[in-house]
Amino acid sequence: MQDPSDQTSATRVAARPTAIVPAGHWTIDPEHSSVNFAIRHLGITTLRGRFAEFAGSVDSDGATIQGAGVVDAKSVHTGSEVRDRHLLSPDFLNAEAYPRLAFEITKVRANHDDYIVEGEITINGVTRPIELEALTGGIAKDPYGHDRCGLELRSEITRRDFEITFDPSGILVGEAIALEIDLSLMRSPNGGAPEPRAALPAAS
Repeated sequence: MQDPSDQTSATRVAARPTAIVPAGHWTIDPEHSSVNFAIRHLGITTLRGRFAEFAGSVDSDGATIQGAGVVDAKSVHTGSEVRDRHLLSPDFLNAEAYPRLAFEITKVRANHDDYIVEGEITINGVTRPIELEALTGGIAKDPYGHDRCGLELRSEITRRDFEITFDPSGILVGEAIALEIDLSLMRSPNGGAPEPRAALPAAS
């Protein structure tokens, strides 16, 4: 059955907002969003993966925004159970000690036809500054009457910056990690708190 929120009957109301996110309280809709990454393997191919569990929200007054997100490290998927278990080990994400990856916005600035989102990202218990190129997909109203805002975020980080030093040569596993994050944000009608589904379960 087709997902009603994917129907072409959704009303498109803006191609590019004057602010990266219009005024309101917005939460990530995980069913229509994705958090993906890519890294080189042996220097000849690109390995891609994703995180299945994540949540976040953004508050905007139309000019400035505040926002944060969290990812469940144990929800990593690369298409190989053996590789996923290795990624959860102390060689990489060390998920038992650090079950969450986190991001917090510190600043947003215009950049020609798109934006740059500045913030702090925490991986493997290490926090570093990050800049993400942000492209707005516009504003739409879905068939249920919810206002939605689309964001595409792209960046590249170096795993050594987060003390992930497996394969120091960088031959087997590349040093650079590309981040590809596509978000569908839903505006709360009364600027209220996120819906319960936006929260990750407590770490065990």
